[in-house]
Amino acid sequence: MSKKNEECCCEDSVCLCSTEGVLDLISKKWTLCIVNHLGSKEEGYRFNELERSMDGISPKSLSNRLKEMEEQGLVERKVKDTNPPEVRYILTEDGREMNEKLRPLLEWIDQRSEGVL
Repeated sequence: MSKKNEECCCEDSVCLCSTEGVLDLISKKWTLCIVNHLGSKEEGYRFNELERSMDGISPKSLSNRLKEMEEQGLVERKVKDTNPPEVRYILTEDGREMNEKLRPLLEWIDQRSEGVL
């Protein structure tokens, strides 16, 4: 058994210790909505376009989540050399894979939301 597994708090189940950073991020408000939106448009979104498409998110919250997702390698910030510069946010390969894996969960939540919430 490796040292990592010896220190794991999940002795009798699947170890989730290595997923803590991503789990912390996706559990934050707006992250799943951002992933879902970015996953719906291959060419990505400009900041204001993304903000307008997400009712209720503040520019500060959107900016913070996008930065965190970029740090985790889930979102790429593409800057086009135009005047003024055009910035688009797109999912990375990892972000697209995460979106695919989360889609069934999001669909399940959507189906149950009337009875649960």
